[in-house]
Amino acid sequence: MDVWKTMFAGGFCPDKYLYHYTSIDSAIKIICSDKLLLSPISKTNDTSEAKMKLVFDAPPEMGDTEFQEKTEKIKDYFKKHQPHIRIMCLSMDVPISQDDYEEAFAAMTHKMRFFDFMGRGFALPRMWAQYARDNTGICFVLDKEKLLTRVERLFPIHMKDSVKYKNFFESYRITPDHMEELSERIDMGGNGTLTLMSMLQNNRDFLEFNFFTKLNDWANEHEFRIIALTDYEDSTVYVDRLSTYLCGIVVGEKIDPNYEKIIALLLQESNITCDIKKIYFESNCCRIK
Repeated sequence: MDVWKTMFAGGFCPDKYLYHYTSIDSAIKIICSDKLLLSPISKTNDTSEAKMKLVFDAPPEMGDTEFQEKTEKIKDYFKKHQPHIRIMCLSMDVPISQDDYEEAFAAMTHKMRFFDFMGRGFALPRMWAQYARDNTGICFVLDKEKLLTRVERLFPIHMKDSVKYKNFFESYRITPDHMEELSERIDMGGNGTLTLMSMLQNNRDFLEFNFFTKLNDWANEHEFRIIALTDYEDSTVYVDRLSTYLCGIVVGEKIDPNYEKIIALLLQESNITCDIKKIYFESNCCRIK
């Protein structure tokens, strides 16, 4: 029953679940295939975040032509191998400070503390509007620990973390020594992903600036992100065994009732056992039934 606790009912753990919003068509495919896909970062709906954020410090002894050639070589390398990096975007329960928690708790009636689900990761109005087709889709509730354990087994090189939101993007600064090192590795590695692998394994700042930072415009998504380095840029990349980390399904307030029945039948046919709840946004609270 922890899956369906409110944030104010007592004993709620805000770091236990992750949430994936999607349309009903995609939800049916996910249930039937028993897997969640990872997509190229170039397919995210924020086009600015798909572009590498690099700034180069020019060595004092290097001429302008040589500097431009090396920087362009490094940029072209990352652009070429970017499809090898796949991304899964999820939502989290809304983080809340102790002061805000106490203020909200005091303002609620005793009953509402157990029935108002505002702040839960499956009760984010913007996500229902934007990713679940205006409340007609569904939200998968996922066990965070079990999902990440599966990711670790499938992808030796990966990173997972919550997204940081900022007013402006920051750039990853490449020093003259680092530029020389990258240039040499690219020349030695040819078309391989060795240099990219090194960046993903050893340069956390590079990852944070380029893959775990978004503008404040997107802050209401409360995003948790999984990044994985894959071998083939054109292949379908996924995390399988959804049924082992699926904790529940929330259907949208405006979903077609026939689709509710279809989702229940698909779960039954796939031998997946989990609760199905329907969300309702009221004037002053959010309920599920």
